[in-house]
Amino acid sequence: GHVLICEDCGCQVSSEQPHVDAEGGSGQHYWDDKCDVCGEDICHVFFVISGEGNSDETIYKDVVVPIGGKVNPPEDPVVEGKQFFGWVKLVGTDKVFFDFDTVITQNIALNAEFDIEAAIMKSATVIFEDELQIEFTMELTDAFLADSAVSVIFEKDGNEIVASEVAGNTGNVRKYRVSVPILDLEKDITIRLENSGSGDVYLLRADGKTQYENNEFVYSVKQYIKNTIAYGSGASDQMKRLAYNLYGYFEYARAFFQPYPMMQITGNDEINNFVITEQMRETYGPKKTVTEAPGVIGTSLNVLFDANNALRLTFTFDEGYSAADYEFAYYAGGVKYVVNDPIDRGSNKWAILIEDIDAPNLGYTYTFTLTHKGTGKVYSVDASAYSYCLLAAENGSSTMQGLAKALYCYGEAAYDYFQSIQSGNN
Repeated sequence: GHVLICEDCGCQVSSEQPHVDAEGGSGQHYWDDKCDVCGEDICHVFFVISGEGNSDETIYKDVVVPIGGKVNPPEDPVVEGKQFFGWVKLVGTDKVFFDFDTVITQNIALNAEFDIEAAIMKSATVIFEDELQIEFTMELTDAFLADSAVSVIFEKDGNEIVASEVAGNTGNVRKYRVSVPILDLEKDITIRLENSGSGDVYLLRADGKTQYENNEFVYSVKQYIKNTIAYGSGASDQMKRLAYNLYGYFEYARAFFQPYPMMQITGNDEINNFVITEQMRETYGPKKTVTEAPGVIGTSLNVLFDANNALRLTFTFDEGYSAADYEFAYYAGGVKYVVNDPIDRGSNKWAILIEDIDAPNLGYTYTFTLTHKGTGKVYSVDASAYSYCLLAAENGSSTMQGLAKALYCYGEAAYDYFQSIQSGNN
């Protein structure tokens, strides 16, 4: 703006006033793009409301700003029976929500958008249940939900992927989850909107009025970790510890499964200083509790890192024995689960696989059992994912030891974090 100065003494005689470039003359426009008071070069920003079918345009506000300045949005217009979403600018043939941080260098027109087809990105977070997942919460406008031609698309590495919709959604809110294998922790998940029909569709930020660049939202587990550690002023110590150890687990998993020359592992003090204690061995070490079933000559324990922390116990049978001679089962929480299709690993080795063990329960002990059908005698092993971590941390290769330690620390951090939530200390 400008101030009015007394011509006689040079003193300021009024507070700052907005620039003015008035029209006149029988309703015709006589703007000269200069302020009528101070002569400064200015621009007009016209806020326009269109009638039905984009006809009968009405200038809602004409805001004058100096060249190189910025404009603030006016009060939201009110049109009976319609919901206002924001102001858009025509870019080519596309409507783009206007960024009010834009420097104004020429006259522009911004159109009010009502009742649009839009998805509003409310939040994105990481879920540690069963498997590592990103949960996206979106609010879909009534017009979006009413149009069967529009949809939400999820992509990774340029390919469309499946996102599961969380049950129990109400109203206009939808929650979607995308599974993230540990080795994909740094990979971006891209959300975009698709319209197989005609018309514009918008992906908006949480304010419901600001559009994402390129109409896409990009997120990753790494971004979640970065936000939690670097910018998470409200994050608890337990949450930050979980984020640190999740990234440490990723680093060691990558070093084991996808090594490359000169790979650097940052890790953290908890992982790097990991030491197995006698109490850990006593609590989590694998235990053969019953070994009476005939024909069993060995067992082995593994965690399958590419199957969302699946725990696998393999039984090796002597010659003359086969899987058909036994009932395979495991116990969890005192409940027996019969395994009708044990996994054939070749060389007369058969396994029980427990999949999707979530991070807080990596220390949960399962009882694996074989019952010989002819004699009723049992072979039983108590073990957890931690059991494998202890074995591998002492007996595996250097990269395997690092991975086992990192998984153990990640599990402990997840358990402590969720315990703190349940106790109300987070």
